[in-house]
Amino acid sequence: MAKKLLAVFMAVLMLAGAFAVGVSAVGVENINNIVFPTFTEDGVPPGAISRTLGIPSVPLGNGFFYRARATLEGENANSFELASSYWALFGSEVDVGTSAAVTVWVRPRTGLAAGTHIATVRVQRREHTEVFEVRVTVLPVPVPVTGVTIVGAATRNLTVGQMQQMNATVTPSNATNQSVTWQSSNINVATVSANGLVTARAAGSAIITVRTADGNHTAQVTVNVTEQGGGSSSNLTWLWIVLGIVAAALVAVAAVWFFLL
Repeated sequence: MAKKLLAVFMAVLMLAGAFAVGVSAVGVENINNIVFPTFTEDGVPPGAISRTLGIPSVPLGNGFFYRARATLEGENANSFELASSYWALFGSEVDVGTSAAVTVWVRPRTGLAAGTHIATVRVQRREHTEVFEVRVTVLPVPVPVTGVTIVGAATRNLTVGQMQQMNATVTPSNATNQSVTWQSSNINVATVSANGLVTARAAGSAIITVRTADGNHTAQVTVNVTEQGGGSSSNLTWLWIVLGIVAAALVAVAAVWFFLL
């Protein structure tokens, strides 16, 4: 009989041991699957902000106290994650412990879309509740400028006093910084405003340059300016020569006609 009892006792111990090993294995496996956050030397998770709140302790009895929990609420609740000084695991709901002063860490999740994300953190222990708001603004990824062109011909002919609007096209069209500046190589001949309006001042030539603020890309046009009502001085010289030849020819014809009569 004693041997049977001993056998039963040993069997029970083996089953209990197997159950304990099974539970331990499950526990270890779950713990190994948990990703704990990294901390700085000050004990704060990188990228997180902290908020310390006063939540009165509430006795539960037998030396135990009610725990407080922190939860995320609002339309953008999934944009953030929580941790606490008591339970340093990030999630949408965390245990913040039984003490009267609790610290909650909040940090935005990675990969958020551009825009402002707002959520509410609620810390509650029984009837005691503390609420605060968190927000983060995610800026869009900047699109760099790759080039710039000036719409129209590469050479422009103007007369003194004439104005012409220059228009620049920045590429790509969705570049973040579309700002450009304009400059004239000879302001005595032609000036250009900040908006690209060229004004012809005197006869001659000038190069108008547009430059992008992002990337320092440039494009140019040449502006040739002539006097009002005529061509350049060289053209006027040839005109006077031709007129002189015609006049001399007319005088010669008139002289011949006079002597023949």
